[in-house]
Amino acid sequence: MKSPNTLLAALLLLSASSAIAASSVDLSVHGLITPSACEPGLSNGGNVDLGKLSAKDLNVETTTNLQHHVLQLNVKCEAATLLALEPRDNRAGSGHDETAERFGLG
Repeated sequence: MKSPNTLLAALLLLSASSAIAASSVDLSVHGLITPSACEPGLSNGGNVDLGKLSAKDLNVETTTNLQHHVLQLNVKCEAATLLALEPRDNRAGSGHDETAERFGLG
């Protein structure tokens, strides 16, 4: 009795392994990776208070040097992110010259 059960078990194992080896399945993975969002911010809401200036204090012929002000830039991101900054004058052409480092107030 032992050998018919052993033979039957061996046949079942052989048929199961050939069925597993003969079948295949394709796996497709779809998705979208979006970059982390970052939020820039400037101290004092990005406002620089120059105080009260009189027109007579402004030089008509040359540049008038104004008080030096510093703003703190903070960038908060959801995750570690590569970051590059490119400042742009939103009033291009309102400065006294067209150098990239100088922005107009106009």
